[in-house]
Amino acid sequence: DGNLTIQKLGEPEKPHTYLHENRNFAGDCVFFTQSHFVKCLLEGQKLETSGQAYLQNIKVQEAIYESSAINNAVSVEPNSTKN
Repeated sequence: DGNLTIQKLGEPEKPHTYLHENRNFAGDCVFFTQSHFVKCLLEGQKLETSGQAYLQNIKVQEAIYESSAINNAVSVEPNSTKN
């Protein structure tokens, strides 16, 4: 629904107020992302996001799951994509 919340450590969840326009929400974002990628590939332009940035996001996600499993903080080195 486009709502955002913030929950600081040890505090209750609070709504985050921002200007939300319900346009191009849900499936349209996938269409626009794919259109951007195809356009960049065809025109030889740089993509807005890189594979390197995506891999870093995956490392962070994996650290979140590991942290939950061991009930302890897990560090992620900046821009570390090594296994």
